Amino acid sequence: MDPNTAWIKLATAVTAERWEEAAEVAENLTAWVSKGGLPPSITGQPRFDRIVANAICKAIAAWEVD
Repeated sequence: MDPNTAWIKLATAVTAERWEEAAEVAENLTAWVSKGGLPPSITGQPRFDRIVANAICKAIAAWEVD
């Protein structure tokens, strides 16, 4: 998985209000990072990026949007 591409897909899906797609990407990215995969480069600090990516992806995956 390319975490940076996944992060862009996640942002695009959220911006376009494609919630099912956003949840799927978020779940996949969470699984990737949880298994030791590199996080997307958000701040340039990988340890912090891992925390940020996990928190945001878990929140998006848990959304219940009508």
